[in-house]
Amino acid sequence: MRNSGPNPIKGIRLINKINLLFKNNPHNGKFIFLNKEVIYSSNKINWNDPNQEKLWLYNLHYFDYLIPLCQNPNQENFETIKKIIGDWIDKNPIGRGNGWEPYSLSLRIVNWIFVYSAYNNSFKKEEPFESKFLKSLYQQANYLTYFVEYHIQANHLFTNFKALVFAGLFFNNLKWLNMFVPKIINEIKEQILPDGGHYERSPMYQNIIITDFIDLVNIIYSLDKTLPDNVKSLKELLEEKLKKMMVWQNRILQPDGEVPLLGDSAFQIALKSQSLQQYYDLVVKKKWGSGKQNQVSSLTNSGYHVFRSDDQYLVFDTGELGVSYQPGHAHCDILSFEYSYKTERFFVDTGVGNYLENEVRLKARSIYAHNTAVVNEMDQAQLWKAFRMAKRVSDISSNKDENWVEGSYENKIDRGRKYHHSRKIELIDHKFFALQDTISSARLTSLEFLFHLAPGSKIDIENNQAKITIGNKTIVLIWESKLNPQLKDWFYTPEFGKIIPTKMLSFVPKVIKEGTYSFIISPFGNQKEANDYFKDSLN
Repeated sequence: MRNSGPNPIKGIRLINKINLLFKNNPHNGKFIFLNKEVIYSSNKINWNDPNQEKLWLYNLHYFDYLIPLCQNPNQENFETIKKIIGDWIDKNPIGRGNGWEPYSLSLRIVNWIFVYSAYNNSFKKEEPFESKFLKSLYQQANYLTYFVEYHIQANHLFTNFKALVFAGLFFNNLKWLNMFVPKIINEIKEQILPDGGHYERSPMYQNIIITDFIDLVNIIYSLDKTLPDNVKSLKELLEEKLKKMMVWQNRILQPDGEVPLLGDSAFQIALKSQSLQQYYDLVVKKKWGSGKQNQVSSLTNSGYHVFRSDDQYLVFDTGELGVSYQPGHAHCDILSFEYSYKTERFFVDTGVGNYLENEVRLKARSIYAHNTAVVNEMDQAQLWKAFRMAKRVSDISSNKDENWVEGSYENKIDRGRKYHHSRKIELIDHKFFALQDTISSARLTSLEFLFHLAPGSKIDIENNQAKITIGNKTIVLIWESKLNPQLKDWFYTPEFGKIIPTKMLSFVPKVIKEGTYSFIISPFGNQKEANDYFKDSLN
């Protein structure tokens, strides 16, 4: 391979990327991001529209909405592609606006290469436009080399390196490959944990990073006969890690086919698991196995433990608050969980909220947004702005057996109110779950246990039990008589731009004191056995 200018390597043919069913219609200028629709008239896209929030504008500059047009290459689609890309080039001079920020650049570079691959013949017939397109694409990649997000690190840094390796392969640019292939190899080794999880511990970002890996394998396979040694090493590492990463996402998957909303996770952003598996099968064509198990499946390095039994699912978080040096996508959710019966989510995580510096974002990241205990009104970390986290809890640990997992941590952020919290979750006879929380503090002033209800839940509270119904599915939550239940208003934000009013059950001890507090979660059909077990073993 040799260094070259803005001329693509010959013979590149990428397998079309399976993508989300976007609601956008670029043919008529309709764009929907973050659940907000904007229609721009022909040739009047406002690429830096002051009326839209920054993340919305980022999505406009990503060009993800052109990927579905690659599934069915035709002249009408190409005319739309040519119009929108040409408009972007004309209205976004180098270095100006949201489109030239490193993350936007990175996603767009890869998407434009997919578009060029799908419409290669059409580009060849339009030489002036092809020349304009390739010149801009080369300029974008070259610009990115000077503005790599080393200061942000984590998924942003990986995405930058991915785009530059993509561009290096596409333009046959040995300088870029020699510079960024070693860097992306180092990031893969740093960011992918031994259990296959991405180290930011977000199931949504896990699927995004898996897609990035498959994209890289896609372009490498298309050029397999002309690879330099360092790219061959990258290919082998990608193949090795992908198997574990695919198992990870399959193990943690909720029964409804979506990711649990742990950390910064939301629906309608990353590929769904089914589409991800299809894309993997089309490109990689190597078996990765199945991740589902009937009892406890522990993703130990990530700190997640997944219980599956008959029609029940519970994921329990005992891990760290994201990455120590980059906790931007971490929430205060240690010892929280999500629970589903059949395909219905009953106890939910609040979700992302948004990426703005506002009250919703702070609440969604706080301990109050999760199914855990709030002790002495202390959060698990000092949160500020949209992605910042200062002091946080320590001594996080866990242990497990065949049918139970126990996690614990110390909160010493305010030493005058410090406390220790441990939670044990056990699957009893494959029929119901027993939760035991043990709280200790030299100065215990307040204590509250939170259970966030899914939207649409109908709840009937009687005799220390709550019967919770969604549609035709019913579960029961059982607690000790020493606890007082209260139904409080909260919110659920499963997608960016979507906030749904909901409720949470709050339990406060009648007498605030140290000790163990017990709950049972059971399908309604197992209520009698659950009650008997509670009386005999927990109460």
